[in-house]
Amino acid sequence: MNSHAIRTIRILTIIALIIALLFWIITLVGWFLLEPSFETINTLLSALISTLVTLAGWLSTRKEQASPSGMADRISGFISRFSAPELIGFSVIVIAMIFLIGRSPFISAADWVQDRLVLNRGIPTGYSLWVEIQDPKSEKSWVGVAVPNTNQVVKLFANGEKPTQLDDNRLLFERNKLGRIDIYLADFSTKKLINLTKDLDGNNIDPAISPGKDRIAFASGQENNFDIYVMNLDGSEITNLTSHNADDLAPSWSPDGKYIAFQSNRSGNNQVYFVAVAEKEPVAYALTSECNNVTPAWSWTNGMIAYASNCSGNWDVWVMKPDGSGKQNITVHPKKDWDPSWGEDDKLFFISDRNNAWEVYSCTLSNTTPRRLLYSRMNFSSPTWNLAEPAVVAMQPERPITVDLVFARTVDGVYQIFRLENGALTQLTDLKAYSAYPEWSSDGSQIVFHTKRDGNSEIYIMNADGSNPVNISRNPFQDAEPSWSPDQRRVVWTSNRNANWALYSSDERGEGLQQLTDGKSNAINPDWSPDAGSIVYVDDSDGAYNVWLVHLDGLTTEQLTFDSSEKRNPAFSPDGQFLAYQVYQEGSYDLYIMEFETRKSYRFTCLTEGNEEYPAWSPDGKWLVFTSDRSGKSHLYAAPFTLGCSDETWVSLTWGADARDASPDWRP
Repeated sequence: MNSHAIRTIRILTIIALIIALLFWIITLVGWFLLEPSFETINTLLSALISTLVTLAGWLSTRKEQASPSGMADRISGFISRFSAPELIGFSVIVIAMIFLIGRSPFISAADWVQDRLVLNRGIPTGYSLWVEIQDPKSEKSWVGVAVPNTNQVVKLFANGEKPTQLDDNRLLFERNKLGRIDIYLADFSTKKLINLTKDLDGNNIDPAISPGKDRIAFASGQENNFDIYVMNLDGSEITNLTSHNADDLAPSWSPDGKYIAFQSNRSGNNQVYFVAVAEKEPVAYALTSECNNVTPAWSWTNGMIAYASNCSGNWDVWVMKPDGSGKQNITVHPKKDWDPSWGEDDKLFFISDRNNAWEVYSCTLSNTTPRRLLYSRMNFSSPTWNLAEPAVVAMQPERPITVDLVFARTVDGVYQIFRLENGALTQLTDLKAYSAYPEWSSDGSQIVFHTKRDGNSEIYIMNADGSNPVNISRNPFQDAEPSWSPDQRRVVWTSNRNANWALYSSDERGEGLQQLTDGKSNAINPDWSPDAGSIVYVDDSDGAYNVWLVHLDGLTTEQLTFDSSEKRNPAFSPDGQFLAYQVYQEGSYDLYIMEFETRKSYRFTCLTEGNEEYPAWSPDGKWLVFTSDRSGKSHLYAAPFTLGCSDETWVSLTWGADARDASPDWRP
């Protein structure tokens, strides 16, 4: 290689070194301005120092030469220290280092400059439709604002999504910076861009402002899954509302700010739930139960909830009332309609790919014919209308059901008695022994249950708070499944003290023991009738467990069901007109309701997957509570009473990845 070529390579190498150092400087400046953190700065400084030390060590190994006098001679002398292979190798290292750093420092610095320009300009006037803009070629996204019915769009913040304008000077959105997503507040009056979730672990997405514009709901992935959190507008007082092993996403506030609707896959599919914000231990209630239902949006002007659903076979925008009733498909179309949000009055915004690109459309509840609002070579999502002062509807969304239940739940694999009262979960038994089948006394002051704390199963009565447990069966055999009489004077249970399982009753002290069935077959699962004149139970007299009745005035029995399928856990309605019970068929349990006078039965849970068991009635007879394992583990659900399928109206009451629930009873 001739001297001219070597000199050229040496000069290019020096240029490459200068470029590399500039990359490091821009990286430090860009990252420090946008995401200052000790870990980031420490890592970058360490890398810079190690690079310089390595270079110095390399230079120190070269043969010392006399110091040239002129600047040109100095540079030439410095370059001449290196051989051609060394220069080529060093150039490769520099170029590789540049590619490892990538474009991120220049992009970060450019984004910082762009942010300053946007904050100085302020929110464009005359633009009212906020969107996320996505370039299908580069896959880059921006927070943007548009003029409806045109293709006039202004890009604001790079890598931003899901914008919501709070007022004339503040904008809320999420942003992906260097692989991490956080929630930002842009304050145009102070020219500040504030990262509200920088101190949280994981990604933080889906920001939603409260009607009072003082709190933010969002989804945070701090525990290897996403939960719904709320925080103040300045990022303080962060509270987890939905601690669950599933992913809870897309929160949306109710008009009065008391509830938050969200989507969750805790039941297997994605469904819409809502949770009360102020509860100490919030309980999520399901508003949908079939298909997949996502991205709920609660209207602040009419109280309806819009959401995307594939119940029609493809994705459409649906609406429902805040109690989950009145579901209606608004956008019936073979293409995908997605991501709904509300504008003024009953106007709905959504995105659709019906023209082979994601564009923004709108319609109203009275006129569901969609109108295209925004079209471009870009893709759009997350449309939101600028409602500077949203009107709060007079109608207040309410929890569809208020519960006060006792039930059995596993703790470390062993069933214990719990109470669920208006969202608060309290453990009433804490021994390591099995305890189950709790039932309230008629005045709600005591609970009867069976437990193996004495080595065998015994009947106990305790106070409503779990105190003062008393054994009333006191027998070495197995006594189980107790039920109070309506007047609270006697308790019935099943026992194997005479070989087969038979029904026995005593007073609340365990005295006056009386055998109610002959013991020639197995009689289990007793429940007292509301008039105290009879007890319904399950008996295997004819070779299969069927529902029977024993009349207490003469201890005569009457068979109520006759087929060969296994029945369990019959329960009288409060007025005595209906019986709920479970039936084993097609490989799982389903719930049925019998009209007592006609003996006609109706299937209450109709979906084939999962087991529905342990039915119990609400005090007014309008709801049934039961367990279902459709989500993988058996948990509590409630559904309004109907003589037919109830699956669309279920309300989720409990959850827990490591817990199973059984045998609930509603407090009178």
